[in-house]
Amino acid sequence: MIHKKLGILGGGQLGRMASLAASRLGIKTHIYAPEENCPGAQVATWFTQAEYDDTKALKAFADSVDAITYEFENIPLDTVRFLQQYCEVSPNDRLLEIAQDRIKEKKFLNDIGIETARWQEVTSPDGIADALSAFKQNECILKTTRMGYDGKGQMRFKLGDDTIHAYHSLVPERSSKIQLIAEEIVDFSCEVSVVIARDKLGQTAVYTPVLNEHRDHILYKTTAPAPIPSAQMETIKKKAELLAGSVDLIGVLAIELFITTDGKILANEIAPRPHNSGHWTIDACSCSQFEQQVRTVCSLNVGHPHRHSDAVMVNLIGDDVKKVKRVVLCSGKVYYDLLEERESQKIKDVAILRLEQYYPFPDVDLTEELKGYPKLEEVVWCQEEPENMGAWFFVDRRIEAVLAKLGGKATRPLYAGRPAAASPAAGYPKAHKRKQQALVDQALKGEY
Repeated sequence: MIHKKLGILGGGQLGRMASLAASRLGIKTHIYAPEENCPGAQVATWFTQAEYDDTKALKAFADSVDAITYEFENIPLDTVRFLQQYCEVSPNDRLLEIAQDRIKEKKFLNDIGIETARWQEVTSPDGIADALSAFKQNECILKTTRMGYDGKGQMRFKLGDDTIHAYHSLVPERSSKIQLIAEEIVDFSCEVSVVIARDKLGQTAVYTPVLNEHRDHILYKTTAPAPIPSAQMETIKKKAELLAGSVDLIGVLAIELFITTDGKILANEIAPRPHNSGHWTIDACSCSQFEQQVRTVCSLNVGHPHRHSDAVMVNLIGDDVKKVKRVVLCSGKVYYDLLEERESQKIKDVAILRLEQYYPFPDVDLTEELKGYPKLEEVVWCQEEPENMGAWFFVDRRIEAVLAKLGGKATRPLYAGRPAAASPAAGYPKAHKRKQQALVDQALKGEY
């Protein structure tokens, strides 16, 4: 039976995108989170604001939906186990328990035959020196076993550093709740990841592995597909299949991996949910990772992960959005031409947003997106079609209405594209290429 009401634990950006994917499948969502006015709640049918240990609220939440999933792996394990008494939660508590603890995670991966960098549990300052000795290295990475992400809860330790200071910089004195793991430093050529979905019939969908680049320990850019040999692609996919089958996955999970300079493929960590490096699937695949999450936990068959376009995804993080003065709105494949040009020219003050729904026009979502750019001065609509053939005459007044609500410097959208014409064709290939570059420059640089 297809579930029509989906509960989601957590109301961040991943919960929001899952809710949007669910709505396109006719499935209503109920967000449960302790934060007020969280991103997921803004697009869900229902929202419960309550703590994760509020059993009364949790019971009411479970009773209101047909299935439950979660958007991040730091949901308390006790919360999931309580909910499982009243409603199916996917992925299950076993996978969540593994993903929440780095030692359990590494041990499980090694036990099923997936190689990782060498690691060792550290229970005291002396354990740091023991790890260096075991690795036969002068350096290692120290991490807390739980709750660390984006470089938090970890440090690089070098032989000769103060072990007591290093240990207690991560583990407060008299704390018995925090444990450490030491990991060897590997000489890797690149970092990659892969997302897999698996439904209740055991059918799987594996997306192409992607290349990830980080800045300050935070994902900056993802390139799909990863520029690696096909043999390595297949090996990575097989590792994903092995892991998904070993945990009896229902839902979506991702594996982050290193490819070393000598060709080894080492798993780094797993995430039992849609992954930040999988956002590109929204625009470049026939079925996104978020739709897969909804489909698999709601008793639908897994979707096909076909990639119809190559993709590059760039994350705007923190102060990056404060640099943006121009937002380019577009639809279709011109998005990739714009993105490629922006990257090659290192343009930092332009954001590109791709709209794939015109009717009903997503005015609420667009308003929320544009609010995130405090220094916005210009909004541009870019299209490949001639002015009288594309979406311009439909979207211009609707974008103008959104800008009026915002009340900022941008009051009227600008047009970047081909002039009105009797035919959508540009003529000879050289003419098409010249006109395409002109409209891209017009959109990104204002060269009218």
